[in-house]
Amino acid sequence: MAEETKKAEQAETPETEKETVAKETQAQEQTVEETPAKAEEKKEKKKYTKYEKAQMYLIYYMLKSPSVIKAYDRKVTYIPTEKYRKLAYEISYYYKKNCSIDGINEADFITHLSSENEKLLNVLGEINRLGLKEEFTQDEIDDYINVINEFNLKKECNNLGEKIHNELSPIEKAKLLQRIIDLKKQD
Repeated sequence: MAEETKKAEQAETPETEKETVAKETQAQEQTVEETPAKAEEKKEKKKYTKYEKAQMYLIYYMLKSPSVIKAYDRKVTYIPTEKYRKLAYEISYYYKKNCSIDGINEADFITHLSSENEKLLNVLGEINRLGLKEEFTQDEIDDYINVINEFNLKKECNNLGEKIHNELSPIEKAKLLQRIIDLKKQD
């Protein structure tokens, strides 16, 4: 019985202030030590939207095949993300300027970029770190192009929707609404 009483008293006895502060300090130190590692891990595992992925994958395969560059030139009207748009434009321009049946020599293109634009070189590095497979099908390329064009269509419809919301004239609202309907029919 005496043992049970001692255990009950110990359970009720609060920790000394030193013990409490020591435990809190230790917990904070562990949190501080884990934070940089977690931040680095999050940096490595950046999440991309399907629209960003489509842009990045298309650019990656543009470097691998002239047929993808030609498909980009024919079918993509606008790449929404500025850094990817600039890189895709640069690849297309470089290909036309240094036309080769085999496509772009990546080493020469990287040399060209390093002398022209450090930011685009970093974007290219970001895309290459994705570790994509070398082979692709035309269906995959068409899917990437369709996703990019789908984004552009949604954005245009949203912009027109905002204009409708701000427009006072019912006639102008009807015209804007008709433009949205026409855009969606194209899809």
